[in-house]
Amino acid sequence: MWRYAVRAHLVRPDTADEEVELLTERLTPGLGAYVVLIVSGLFFPIIAVIGFLGIALYYIIPFRRLSARFLTVRWLRRRHRR
Repeated sequence: MWRYAVRAHLVRPDTADEEVELLTERLTPGLGAYVVLIVSGLFFPIIAVIGFLGIALYYIIPFRRLSARFLTVRWLRRRHRR
């Protein structure tokens, strides 16, 4: 759906190209994972449910921001100790 929106120029024109590329990059692995989970759900439904939850959490939690913040705080603490 996202790729269709980009191709059809449905994305706001004032959106930066970097933001569009970042979102496209972040959404691409999810499509393949959904296909794998749908097929595996036919044989292992519990694993599929856990996988869908994992994908949802991946999209909701900003891991890059959290890791960047954690590393910055850690670096600052180490620097102040010296």
